[in-house]
Amino acid sequence: DILQVVFLCFVSYSVPYRAGFGVEIELLSAWWYLDTLIDLYFIVDLILNFFTAFYDNNGVREGRPVMIAKTYLRGWFIIDFVSCLPVQYIMLLFDNGTADKEGGNFRVIKGLRLLRLSKMLRLARIKRILAKYENLEFVQQYSGMLALMFIIAFAGHLLACFWYMIGV
Repeated sequence: DILQVVFLCFVSYSVPYRAGFGVEIELLSAWWYLDTLIDLYFIVDLILNFFTAFYDNNGVREGRPVMIAKTYLRGWFIIDFVSCLPVQYIMLLFDNGTADKEGGNFRVIKGLRLLRLSKMLRLARIKRILAKYENLEFVQQYSGMLALMFIIAFAGHLLACFWYMIGV
């Protein structure tokens, strides 16, 4: 869970920054490997959620694979799936250096760049992580304050990146 929070913080910083400032990562650079590692982590997590038992509303542990899959498909699956779409890799197929402003590829690439923001849906996982630890005294005392601080910092960062993008 700590690793997942670290990855989510990275995503919450890097995705708006790259979208707002138009920063592209070089293929096979260190940042590309880090981004790919984070994407693979969330894809593996999506797959593992189909096999992870949970506690139902009555507090009974549900371990039957069919019930786990049904519950996950009705719950967080859509958000997890959309946030794991490999948009940056699809962009590599369309962006072969021939995209001009009049061509059809330009519109496709522009749309795919905006679709990269779907990674921001991963931030909904923080709610799930906090829900796991809601019974701990530390979490009960400070979760509201920490969540508010995170939301303010994230909103400020997001707005700054998008204001730059709008200005350009």
